[in-house]
Amino acid sequence: MKKTLLTLISCLIAFSAMAQSEILSELPPSVKVHQSEAVRSAFEEQMLRNESSSINGFRIRIYTGNGKDSDLESARALKEFKAAFPDLPAERSYTHSSFKVTVGYFRTKTDAARELKRIRQNFPNSFLVGESFRYPTLPSERKAILEAMTAAGEEGEGEQ
Repeated sequence: MKKTLLTLISCLIAFSAMAQSEILSELPPSVKVHQSEAVRSAFEEQMLRNESSSINGFRIRIYTGNGKDSDLESARALKEFKAAFPDLPAERSYTHSSFKVTVGYFRTKTDAARELKRIRQNFPNSFLVGESFRYPTLPSERKAILEAMTAAGEEGEGEQ
């Protein structure tokens, strides 16, 4: 229960920080934001902690096989998936003598089910799997957040 609560709190902090960066990027240049180095430092530390935390969520398995050609078939499935759905992350793995192709990172079953419906048009045997994973932070999102915070801090530092 404590782990779930801590994970939820970490996610909320990350979402609020992302929302803050979006707000900062929308402000007109005439608005000056004063932000201490301690806030920026705490935010950076929280982002690093979130990157190493794992959450329970859902993914979609589009291929599982352990036959003699499963290596080639899984590679083919991955290639076809990436061509059809370039917006979703996908990876191929080998565990317990089976090749698997698993796609997406979903926090809720509802989000995963929505994508599963779309994916089944191309991969009819796809199914949901529950997994614990580190939710990926897109490099562009992280960079945008830090740039917005840095810019806001630099604008406010020269004025007193």
